[in-house]
Amino acid sequence: MKVTGFKTTLVEVPLDRPIRTAIHDMRSVGCVLLELETDQGITGESYVLTLNGLRLGALHEVVRGFSHHVEGQDPHNVSAIFDSMWREMNPVGHKGYSIAALSAIDTACWDLVGKAAGEPLHRLFGACRERVWTYASGGLWLSASIDELVEEAAKFVESGFRAMKIRLGSPRYLRRCGTGAGGAPDNWPGYRAHG
Repeated sequence: MKVTGFKTTLVEVPLDRPIRTAIHDMRSVGCVLLELETDQGITGESYVLTLNGLRLGALHEVVRGFSHHVEGQDPHNVSAIFDSMWREMNPVGHKGYSIAALSAIDTACWDLVGKAAGEPLHRLFGACRERVWTYASGGLWLSASIDELVEEAAKFVESGFRAMKIRLGSPRYLRRCGTGAGGAPDNWPGYRAHG
């Protein structure tokens, strides 16, 4: 199998309502969608994202800049492709958009490997179980009110989750908003400002 096409698509997905964390205010997610086409008609897919679509064009250019490492290659040589991109990144460093771009290509190659084998990757990696514990991690944002948090947590429990990720605002964030946890007033029981 050889990679014969490197296709990218830029999209910006607006969120139904803004999401706030202690350090981000998110209104949309900008994505570079990557498709690696092959001579066997199988397509490997992945994506990388930016918050609010910031610097989406720059991320796109970095992803496209690595295309020569995978075009014409057998995606089964995932480690060799990864290593060649890693070596090329050395002068600019191994973090930020360079790592994001590398991960998009690496993930699309692994997607091709799994699709070509007709197996999920966890089996190809030597699965040791059929089930794993998970927790709900997309929700319970700082921008929600206490009532909204309670309602959302109840829905997670109804869906079968036995654990969930909660966000705790930094004291600076809470002071800046003039509120305690989850939008509660500063005098909410349990909220204590720290220096």
